[in-house]
Amino acid sequence: MTTAFFRRAGAAILTLQIVYILLFEIAFMVLVIDTSEIDHSAPDRLGAAIFLATEIGAAIILLGAAAVLTLPRISGRIPRGGRAAFLCCCVIAQCAIAWMASSNAMKQDAGPDVLINAVMILLSLMVVVACVLGIRDDSGTVKV
Repeated sequence: MTTAFFRRAGAAILTLQIVYILLFEIAFMVLVIDTSEIDHSAPDRLGAAIFLATEIGAAIILLGAAAVLTLPRISGRIPRGGRAAFLCCCVIAQCAIAWMASSNAMKQDAGPDVLINAVMILLSLMVVVACVLGIRDDSGTVKV
């Protein structure tokens, strides 16, 4: 039961992280004013392309890990090494998120930002537990 809970909760958190990335991308496209004409600086196309590719790669890793954790049809089609690779990349990403949130929390005075960072750390660690439980599953099927 706890394995199923962690796997479902981990997939839900990963889905929320993907939605968070998409909302920020939409907010940057809609709300940020392009000042390159005023500043007389041309936008860096290579930097923008690398940033977009990084965002798409992160979304694919998070979405793939969520699918491996909860969808038996998708998990069954992916070889064991592929499932482990998705989940290991997700663990690395979540550890980086937890590290950055803890680093940010240590620099802040007590307040709402510290609470938000603590929630981020907690959710990231919950996803790490879900991914580790998913890696441990040797049967190739998801028991949800």
